[in-house]
Amino acid sequence: MSPDEIVQEIKRLPRGEQLRVVELAREFIEIQPYSPEELEQLADRMVEMPDAEEAGRLQQDLVRGFFGASSAPDQSRRKLSPPLLENLLFRVRQRTIAPEEVELLARWLDAKPRIPTEKWFRAFEGFFVCGEGEAISTLQFSRREPEGQELE
Repeated sequence: MSPDEIVQEIKRLPRGEQLRVVELAREFIEIQPYSPEELEQLADRMVEMPDAEEAGRLQQDLVRGFFGASSAPDQSRRKLSPPLLENLLFRVRQRTIAPEEVELLARWLDAKPRIPTEKWFRAFEGFFVCGEGEAISTLQFSRREPEGQELE
C-alpha cells in the first residue's frame, strides 16, 4: 500500500480512530531518533531558514531527533549531553560548523566506538569531541589538538 493510499484510508476512518492514528504516529516519531541523513537535512534547513524563530524550532527538533525518546532502544547518542549538542547546533547556525558534521557525529556515536578509560578525543572537520572514559566531557572548537588518545 502506498503512502497516498494509507492517507486516503485514514481519511475514511471515524474521527476517533483518526485521532488514535495521529497518537500512534506521534509516539513513533517521539521514540525513533532521526537517521544521520535526516539530521543533516534538518541541519541544512535550519541554517538556510531566514526566520530566526523557525530556525529555533528546527534546532529544538534536531535535539529531540538526535536523541529520540529516553525509552528508545539504542542509547548510544546519549553519551553527548543536550547542552553540548545545543552548543554544536549554535555553531552550525552561525555557519562556523558545517551541517554535515551533525550527521558524521551521529554516525560515529551510532557505530558504538570503543572508548578507552583514559582521556580521549575524536577529530571532526570543525571540532573535537573530548572525553574521559565513557563520558563525553566537551566539544573543543579550537584547532589546538586536545590531550588524550585519538580515536578513529
